Amino acid sequence: MRFIFRFLVFSLIVIVLASTLTAIATTNTIPPTRLDNVILSFQIGHLRPSACAGLTLTTLITGSGVITGTAGNDLILTSSNIDTIDGLGGNDCIVGGGGDDNITGGDGNDICIGGAGENIFTACEGEVQ
Repeated sequence: MRFIFRFLVFSLIVIVLASTLTAIATTNTIPPTRLDNVILSFQIGHLRPSACAGLTLTTLITGSGVITGTAGNDLILTSSNIDTIDGLGGNDCIVGGGGDDNITGGDGNDICIGGAGENIFTACEGEVQ
């Protein structure tokens, strides 16, 4: 009886030691990739629709409701609500979203994209419904 008890204790110790050694051998190691050192620049042009490809845009404006652009070249992205957008001066790319939008391009060469809904375009040199 004593022999069986000692054998079981010894076997248990061997199993614990063996599993500890295998656990150490199977640790997950992630090789260094230096991804934390990568700097990616993001520019307004990355958001520009293809219809506005010829425009050099400098200012990003987003929002909903009443939105007013700047005197520069704006990319104006609006919501799916009913929006009133005025691009003011510059060569603007105005994206109206899904609601019934009132889009005014203003001075300059403006591309106005209405999206879903009934849209009213004023002073837009290019119109996309």
